[in-house]
Amino acid sequence: MRSAHDASLLDLVGGAGERAERVTVADLREELGLSSAYLAKRFFTVFDTNGDGRLTRRELVAELERLADGTPAEKLRFAFDVHDEDGNGVIDRDELERMLHIALTENHLVVPDATVEELTRAMMRHVDADGDERIDFGEFQRALEHFPGVVEHMTLGDLRWLGVGRGDPATRSGFEGGLGAALRTHGAWVTLLVLWTAANAFLFWSAWSRYGEAGAHPLVQAARGCGACLNLNAALIFVPMMRRALSWLGRTRVGRLLIDDHVGFHRLVGSAALAFGVAHGACHLANYARGQGIALGLQSVAGATGAVLLGVHLVMWLFARARRRRGRFELFQLTHALYPVWALVLLVHGPLAWAWMGVPLLLFLVDRLSRRPRRSEITQARPLASRVTKLTVARPAGFDFTAGDYAFVRIPAIAKAEWHPFTLSSAPERDDEFTFHVRTVGDWTGKLRELAEAGAAPLDVDIDGPYGTASAQVVESKVAVLVGAGIGVTPFASVLESLAEQRARGRASGLEQVYFVWVSRDQAAFEWFAALLGRLEREHPEFFAFHIFMDAGRTDLSSTVLRVAMDVRYADTHEDLVTGLRSRTTLGAPDWRGFFTRVRARHAAERVDVFFCGPPGLGKKVERAATRAGCPFRQEHF
Repeated sequence: MRSAHDASLLDLVGGAGERAERVTVADLREELGLSSAYLAKRFFTVFDTNGDGRLTRRELVAELERLADGTPAEKLRFAFDVHDEDGNGVIDRDELERMLHIALTENHLVVPDATVEELTRAMMRHVDADGDERIDFGEFQRALEHFPGVVEHMTLGDLRWLGVGRGDPATRSGFEGGLGAALRTHGAWVTLLVLWTAANAFLFWSAWSRYGEAGAHPLVQAARGCGACLNLNAALIFVPMMRRALSWLGRTRVGRLLIDDHVGFHRLVGSAALAFGVAHGACHLANYARGQGIALGLQSVAGATGAVLLGVHLVMWLFARARRRRGRFELFQLTHALYPVWALVLLVHGPLAWAWMGVPLLLFLVDRLSRRPRRSEITQARPLASRVTKLTVARPAGFDFTAGDYAFVRIPAIAKAEWHPFTLSSAPERDDEFTFHVRTVGDWTGKLRELAEAGAAPLDVDIDGPYGTASAQVVESKVAVLVGAGIGVTPFASVLESLAEQRARGRASGLEQVYFVWVSRDQAAFEWFAALLGRLEREHPEFFAFHIFMDAGRTDLSSTVLRVAMDVRYADTHEDLVTGLRSRTTLGAPDWRGFFTRVRARHAAERVDVFFCGPPGLGKKVERAATRAGCPFRQEHF
């Protein structure tokens, strides 16, 4: 049966112009979503069945329909013909090596020419059954039968195996049987949001009713209702920022019930407080306009302080938006340093603000004053691949942290007033030093990279922390799945190294199995922790299971021969082409649903906990798949 993806693609291609319109190689590349100009040219040649050098839209649609509905042998034949550049019915050594070079480029892989020659020899040795240095279709078909994963992808999938219309198929939201895991994942958030919403609704209704009974105008009722909600949110806004208290509480049994995304709740409450403040001020101004006039209202103490309050809050809110925070982090910090002004003006503005804000503000100040940064020294700043800088820091006395913790860093040589949060990437069992891996994404990290490239070390550094994250709870799981994407791998590098150190020292834990999934777009990024993973898979093969994905890699037709060649080479060397590890690297994005389903089936009697650190978009995909498989999901936030 033709898939929905194929039907949609055929409709798109067929409706792109007149049926007799001529299609160029450029058209083919664009309309089928092919990244490779060479592959588009090869497709054009194979689709041009009469060999006249012309391809009409009618012919293109007919060929795509034939492939969509074709037998496995027909699809394999198409793949063979794409690789047979001169069309003589065989793939010779030069054609094979050329296709491997193209496939490596398409997959963003860089290997020495000697390795390409090694892959070519290995492929020829495996496929060329009669030893004539040429591969005919029969040999090609028989060779691929030894790699069912490749064949299944080519013959049972839809037209994505050609490389057209690439991307994850649409997935429906919903729990699909994973309701228990979803509640364990979001139960604290849902409970908190329900209570927070109910509290705001009650306060608004209470103030509205009280002033209505006193005969106030509805504008005054609304202003007082919003003011009551503003008081609540102004008190709550400080609680999620008590980092030291929350880090301590998060390591206790009670703390397991707390939400992980304290910063997210802080942003929610801050945005709500701004909205209530704007509505509160607008209602008052509208009421003044009815009688005494807006100018007179602004001249009062309440009016003047209200205007200042809204102005300061708006500036803080605007520069806390994600895009501005990523681009100019120093502006975010500078404007957020206005919070004492905001709090003081609010205390002057609202007669009941003291009653609401007093205790939370006092606790926040105590927590803030207890944060004593430690001066230390960066003993090495080493530039790594993919614009990442590794910092090795001398461990100051009393700096005790847990695997996966993070800290704020200030380097006076770069900026004396800027603090930036980074995850500690080494195990706490190291007594003399710890490390950070810092990705270059802005001005501050760019200057750090320049210092590292210039060999500027040692450097003075101030460390504020450590502060805890969800990763600390890995050791409480029976079976843990750690998913790190890009630089999000850093907390799990710390966790993995710490677990290995604990096992080496004979410290027992309840953990029975750890699955580590590392997703990166860049081959060079795997160099960051390849040495650590290599040691772990040698020393603890029964405890750690590594699954590595290079999601910039392709799983389509252009990679067919490369994937087989990599398999053949691995059979000979037991070394992965991409990372050099024993664990294999899969080209392309993970099949999250399939992965979690297999892990859940393998550990049917135990709870499987999933921990994620990486881009939010990928986190949603992982969470959806994990929840459907019945695995509770936790994500790093700081």
